[in-house]
Amino acid sequence: MPGEIDNDAISKAFDAKDNDSLAADYEKWAAAYDADNAAAGLRLPALAAGFVARYVPLTDRPILEAGCGTGLAGDNLYVLGYRNLVGIDLSPEMLRYAKRLGIYARLERMVLG
Repeated sequence: MPGEIDNDAISKAFDAKDNDSLAADYEKWAAAYDADNAAAGLRLPALAAGFVARYVPLTDRPILEAGCGTGLAGDNLYVLGYRNLVGIDLSPEMLRYAKRLGIYARLERMVLG
């Protein structure tokens, strides 16, 4: 239902015991991820882009977005003029959504930590 938050998906992501289960949870959540975050009032992607814009000059150097997910923060960075965005994420499905934006110079599946 529009405007409802999938608390189960959020809980599973935060309760994951290992990278494999975390990746599986994000694979299932990818299609609803952006809508769930919007319904929850998430503003982190825009805030993160604002901090980058404040402290990182526009350059053609690559900017790494670690844990890029569906590309919410990268999309904000692109609007602000950053073009050499490199995204990494644990979930291939999340990366597929990020790729659809057409803003990343490169996307790679990687595990942090």
